[in-house]
Amino acid sequence: MLATRIAVIASLAAVGAIASAQGVPIGPRVGVFIPSDERLRNAFGDTWVSIGLGGVNSSANSERRNGFDWATTSQSKSGNKIFLGAASWGTSIPLSGGDSGGPFRRQSSSGFRTYAAARAGLSYIDYAFTEGANRISGKRLGWNANVELGAYVGPNFSLAARYDFNPTYDGARFSGLFLEANFTVARF
Repeated sequence: MLATRIAVIASLAAVGAIASAQGVPIGPRVGVFIPSDERLRNAFGDTWVSIGLGGVNSSANSERRNGFDWATTSQSKSGNKIFLGAASWGTSIPLSGGDSGGPFRRQSSSGFRTYAAARAGLSYIDYAFTEGANRISGKRLGWNANVELGAYVGPNFSLAARYDFNPTYDGARFSGLFLEANFTVARF
C-alpha cells in the first residue's frame, strides 16, 4: 500500500515537472465516442460520453508542439459494461495561423486556427458484454495510436475529431472516433 502511494506521488511529480518545463496547458476534454465495431455498437449503443484531459496550446507563433492526451469513455447497457482509457504522447502541428508560411499555413485574424496531431501510448480496456448465448469479457492493457484534426476557436478552447486505433480483443475492434471540446483551465 505504501509503495503504491509513493509510486502515485512520484508519477504526479514527474508529470508536474514535465509540464513545468514545457509550459503545458491542461484542462478537461468532453465529448462523444463513436465505436467502429458493429458488435460494440449493438451491445452498448452508437455513441458514448467521453471525458479526458488535454490542453489547448493556441499560441499564434507555435510550430510543432509535443504534448499528452488522456481520453476515457465508459458505457453500460442491459448488463453490458465497458471502460476504455488511453494515455498518449505525440506531436501537434498547426495547419493555419502562426507567423511562418507553408503550403497549409495562413494568417488568421479571427484567432481561429486549425491543427493536426498524431500520438501513441497505452490503452486499458475493461469489457463484459453478452452476444447471443456467449458472455465476452476481459481486462486488457495494450497500445493506442490516434490522429486528430482540430481547430483552436479561442485562446482556451478547441474542437477536435480524433480517431483512436486500439487492439482487437475477442474478435471486437475497440477503435473509434472521438468528437470533443477541450478547455484549458491552467498552464504549468
